[in-house]
Formats: sequence, structure tokens, C-alpha cells
Amino acid sequence: MSFNKTLIKYQKNKINFYGNPNRIPQKQQYDFFIIIPAYSEYDYIDNTLSSINEQIDIDFKKLLVIVVINNSLSDSSDIKENNLKTYIKLISRKDDFELIVIDSFSLKQAYDKKIAGVGLARKIGMDFCIQYSHSNSLLCCIDADTLIHRHYISIILQQYQKTLFCAGVVNFSHQKSDNKQINKNIKSYETILKDNAEKLQKI
Repeated sequence: MSFNKTLIKYQKNKINFYGNPNRIPQKQQYDFFIIIPAYSEYDYIDNTLSSINEQIDIDFKKLLVIVVINNSLSDSSDIKENNLKTYIKLISRKDDFELIVIDSFSLKQAYDKKIAGVGLARKIGMDFCIQYSHSNSLLCCIDADTLIHRHYISIILQQYQKTLFCAGVVNFSHQKSDNKQINKNIKSYETILKDNAEKLQKI
């Protein structure tokens, strides 16, 4: 099945959830997308976006970054206020890349807690990107407190050009804590995640 036919089929049958983007993207198509769910991330999201600004050997005009600010209808007022502050801050940012902020947190856009969460937020972001993608576009998901290496995007693009992979897991490490027990738990958690990724690759 061709890319266009597959795209139309997915758009018809699988796009059931929507958020409200702050604006329409400037271009019709992009080569690379970064989707970032944000849940009470006011204190961290700036550093994440700044690390995207620091990417080298890429064409920022071909990059679209999507931040999906989300919470459930029943989340606490503190979380909702944090998300509103995050939204207001992000829509006034000036970056080297193009940024779209999707409202999935306000009263009219939030979902019931039974279905709300990071998975749905990622899906909303990726579904939004699909309409601006082409058959070789790459969709990448990171977290709102992730700091990416300066060569993050360029290395992914190089690997794709070599192997034409359908999906991939990029190596990562969590930021260190001053607490030794937290660092120990982080190491155990990372081991589980990377072990699962290796098993999926073998499958």
C-alpha cells in the first residue's frame, strides 16, 4: 500500500482525539518532528527546548516541534495552573525552530482521567504531525525534561539515510541526582528499559 493510501486510511480510522494548536504550521511538509508531552513542566520545558536550539548540522526550517500540554479533567488545580502558565510562556517563545503548542489541558480540551495521560498526549501530537509529513519524515518523541545532545537530530537522520529503519530507540541516560539511592534506582530503571528495547529488536 502506498504512503498516501496508508495515510488516508489512518486519518479516517485512527484519529479520534484532538487538541487545539495555538496556530497552523508555516509549511505544508517537514522532514523531522519532535513531539513533547508536557504535564506540569513549567520549570523544565525551557531547558528542553533550549537543547533543541543547540542542534548543529541540521536545517531548522525542516524541523517542527510540537508540545502537547495535557492534564485530565479531574487533575488538581495546581497542575492545571502550571499547565496554563506553561502554555502562556511557550506561545511567546522565539526559537530557531518552529514551535506549535497544543492545548490538551483546558476545560474544553482535556480528557477524562480514564483515557488521559502521556500516551494519549503523544498520540495527539503525532496525529497532528501526520498531516504535515511525507513518506520519509521522521517523528521523534522526547519528554519535557529531556536534554538532547547537540548531534541528536543529525545522527538520527544519518542513521535513517543508511538503514531506512521503521522505528528506533535512541540511547539515553537520566540526569544524575545528589541522592545515591535515587541514582541506584535510576540505574535499575534504565537497565530494564534498555533490556526491553534489545528484546524488541530481536523480535
